Amino acid sequence: MDAHGHGANHAATRSAPDCQPSINIDSLPAEIGEPWLSDDQIIAFAEGITVTDEATRSEARLPGARSGRSSAARSSPRDRRQGQDPCRWNQRRYMIPFHDNPPKPRENMRKAPSLLAAALMAAVASVALAGPAHAAVAPGEYVALGDSYASGVGAYPYLAASGACKQSPNSYPRTWAKNHPAFTLKDMTCSGATIADVRAKQVGALSKATTLVTITVGGNDAHFTDTATTCLTGTDDACVEAAFSSAWASVLVVPSYLEDLYNDVKKRAPNARVIVMGYPRLIDAGSGSCGAITPSATKREWLNYAADKSAEGIKSAADKAGVTYVDVRNGFTGHQACSATPWINGVDLNHYSEIFHPNYTGHAGVYTYLLTVHTMA
Repeated sequence: MDAHGHGANHAATRSAPDCQPSINIDSLPAEIGEPWLSDDQIIAFAEGITVTDEATRSEARLPGARSGRSSAARSSPRDRRQGQDPCRWNQRRYMIPFHDNPPKPRENMRKAPSLLAAALMAAVASVALAGPAHAAVAPGEYVALGDSYASGVGAYPYLAASGACKQSPNSYPRTWAKNHPAFTLKDMTCSGATIADVRAKQVGALSKATTLVTITVGGNDAHFTDTATTCLTGTDDACVEAAFSSAWASVLVVPSYLEDLYNDVKKRAPNARVIVMGYPRLIDAGSGSCGAITPSATKREWLNYAADKSAEGIKSAADKAGVTYVDVRNGFTGHQACSATPWINGVDLNHYSEIFHPNYTGHAGVYTYLLTVHTMA
């Protein structure tokens, strides 16, 4: 997704920290589904992959400790419709709840850190015992399809040849492909792409020689960029209105178009594994700083509600089409925008198009890791 495509070329003003490789990308724990890993493991994974010389710069510069969320009562949806170093991050992770219903007021919901840590240790231990869930993908052509979450907006720098599509060498398709040289990447991703754009301009790269396809698209069709803009600049009521509209478009309108896209991809690439990479929850639910603008608790909760509904709709379409859906939300838990150590960019008005997009660590440590889990033996 792209926030109006703003943001000047700022290559000359950016530099990259030196992250030394520490592990082999193929030496990963056998996991099923979401990566119940410690943050140290996520960072080690991000450090251990092969990247370009200038590829490790992060946009995560947002300060602010997390604190308790507001417990102010909020009305029902129906009523309401009227820089840090990416090499050394180490922050506690906890599970994101999935909302089947719109957000409601919650009192005293924050767990004590010791209890939270104990619960996570148990979760990590239980998943670590599981065996591999996926056979290795056969070497061949890898075609990456999608919008700015796939092209790498937010994970600066951008390749000059990609123009307005803003493809980054740090995007998850390019990072994964660099570490799997048996595959030839065709990167068709483009910032701002809709489902119709993917069908009209991207799927032509598919063929019988394609053995792997990744897709991240649908957010622009649900007008999530407009929703984010409204929530950043408008009132709480305007945010709720926009988020509610986006959420239900994600569930009631977008899935049928996604299902058609996924089926078209399968026909064009009959020998490929098709993997749909989802979207994260964008914003930390606490009260940490977001940079230039700090959204209210109401706005944060409704933005995340819209993200949850997006995940619901995309998964539904993937299940019906018989392709693999990868839910990335848990991988970003505790590291959304406005957290103390964000893996999603916060509000930087000088780089507007990168707001609420994954940074280098988000792509390398979450998206690339999960894609590796779903493509390795």
